[in-house]
Amino acid sequence: MADHVLLPFSGPGEGIEELSWGQGSMWITIQREGKSVTLGGAAPLPPGTTLRELTDLYSYMMSRHPALRTRLVFGPDGSVRQRLFGSGAIEMAVVEAGDRDPDEVAQELSDEYTARDFDYENEWPVRLATVCQNGIPTHAVGVYLHMQLDGMGLQELVTDFANMDRETGQPLCPAEGLGPLEQARWQRTPAALRQSEASLKHLERIARSVPLERFPMRYPEAKPSYPMLRFDSPALLLATRLLSRQLNIDSSPILLGLYAVALGRLRQQDRFVALLAVSNRFRPGLAKSVSGIAQISPCMFELADISVTEALTRARRASVSAYKYGYYKPIDRLKLVERIAAERGTWPDLGCFYSDRRLERSTAGPAEPTSEDLSAALPATTMHWVRQVAENPAKLYLSVADAPEAIRIELTAGSQYFSPDDMQELLRGMESIAIEAVRDPAASTGIGSVPVAV
Repeated sequence: MADHVLLPFSGPGEGIEELSWGQGSMWITIQREGKSVTLGGAAPLPPGTTLRELTDLYSYMMSRHPALRTRLVFGPDGSVRQRLFGSGAIEMAVVEAGDRDPDEVAQELSDEYTARDFDYENEWPVRLATVCQNGIPTHAVGVYLHMQLDGMGLQELVTDFANMDRETGQPLCPAEGLGPLEQARWQRTPAALRQSEASLKHLERIARSVPLERFPMRYPEAKPSYPMLRFDSPALLLATRLLSRQLNIDSSPILLGLYAVALGRLRQQDRFVALLAVSNRFRPGLAKSVSGIAQISPCMFELADISVTEALTRARRASVSAYKYGYYKPIDRLKLVERIAAERGTWPDLGCFYSDRRLERSTAGPAEPTSEDLSAALPATTMHWVRQVAENPAKLYLSVADAPEAIRIELTAGSQYFSPDDMQELLRGMESIAIEAVRDPAASTGIGSVPVAV
């Protein structure tokens, strides 16, 4: 049984505007999938956390960040806009676990909050609950509408909790970053529209040169599903650290390049094309923004008849272009997609994704790894199936996540396009290719030119 606490809030700014580009991109995704897309979940609380501390924290959170005080407005013409409220109140459920495991109760609440669609016009874009045992808070549940918050925005939200005065519940410093309303206003400026136009030209160049079918259905007898495989590799971390130092390249494009070579070997493809998740937080005013600003941008480079290290260098150049052109007006992108699909007969196969979600990308280590260190680390690699993803727009989705003393990769694939063995081979391939490149900088990708009709 749950009690409910009403938490009042008030903050600066209010008004109605068109959607920001980040909101618009996620709204298109929500419409395509036919359901709300969310972030967050359940987490254990530090011992000694009181209900008063939580209510103060959530009131501060809602007051501080405009994205959480934003709802949608639907026009009779089918238009969708955002409305920022200057004040209001949000309900938090307080659930007593009793004799049950509070971890299970919290997870059930998280699952229920995630499964139920948001009421976009009448509900705040966050659902809150506190699970208690014998009246003592043990778990917090927070499920956020992805349209108002992306993964980095959620991390900025959590980080900002440190800026609350625990005695007064007031902020210790001004909030940083443009909110969704301010973003929407900037996005009408000539500079913003030039950025969008350049981004769409980048997409068009790639979309017109990509083969229409890159990942045909190889396993039609398989039940359509999207299993997720988690791969933790200390050896890959050491190899990435060495390659990063040798090539003066950040670890993210190195992993992208290894992904490209491993996939090229697996499927005999000499051109790598993927959609990259772009945080856009390197842009002015967006670094600390608690909002949804991530978008996707295509990345393409050739793999035939070159060394692995050259492939990693190309991955860096291609990813820089993808990030540069990853900020655009989503409705214009949708129109471009429809036009190219009509001209080519169908939209080309861009069902390969790459997302680096790590907060820590440093390759620093206590000492320079040796070849012996790499060999010794290999037995510590682990790989296990995590869960089934209900739906996924990608045939292959690789994300890199934070992990202690390892590179953690979470790979999701459509079962009719990639078998479980394919997925394991791809991840093991990334690890072995990295070690090959460390031991022999001239090691070839092993991929020759493959004539493919576009």
